[in-house]
Amino acid sequence: MVVDDRRAIAQIRALASACVEIDDRGDASSCSNMSTVVPAVKGLQDDLTQRQFEIALGVMRGLSNKGIGRELGISHFTVRNHLSRILLLLGLSSRQELGDHIRSRLLQPT
Repeated sequence: MVVDDRRAIAQIRALASACVEIDDRGDASSCSNMSTVVPAVKGLQDDLTQRQFEIALGVMRGLSNKGIGRELGISHFTVRNHLSRILLLLGLSSRQELGDHIRSRLLQPT
């Protein structure tokens, strides 16, 4: 699984380097490196808000609610609330299922 984790981390880094610029009219335009985002990840981002996606990635990495909260600058109670919503939205029942779900989506062939 170490090789798969390395691939997932590389894809997460590609996602993290992607950005969307918003001009003064509120229109979003993609940055040049947005094309590096894996299509499966884009599908996940459609299902979740940006904050929910960040929390899901933290769960995939095995972080506790407190660890995720520290990284994101929010309380672990807020993480717990987001996590409950994420599980409901994706039809999952546990952190383990969420981590497996995110990992499997990241590791889909492109």
